[in-house]
Amino acid sequence: SESNVNLFSSVDEFAVSDSDFIKSSISPSNDVCEIGFSDATSALAEPFVVSYRYKKSGSGTINLVVDLVEGTTIRKTWTHNDISTSFVTADQTLSSGEFSSIGNFNNLRIRFTANSP
Repeated sequence: SESNVNLFSSVDEFAVSDSDFIKSSISPSNDVCEIGFSDATSALAEPFVVSYRYKKSGSGTINLVVDLVEGTTIRKTWTHNDISTSFVTADQTLSSGEFSSIGNFNNLRIRFTANSP
């Protein structure tokens, strides 16, 4: 089993790199990874787009739920059922109302939850 204790080094690039990534277990059951934004208040403006890439390995069904979380409040949820074995890029744009509802951008995180139903 591969393990990377420094998840940041796997997702820190500005330009997409599919050579490093984070992953769930083979048959995930609520496998969760949360990633915070560093210095989130610099240069924030609308449209606010959350971009991420995902795929699965193998043939089983994997569902992925992605939450934009501020503190304990989920600001937005995106659900991807039976994800593909090829990389998919998701560019999720918040509405003006969703963007303005965020009170503390430095307390904003993205949470990935993988499940094998």
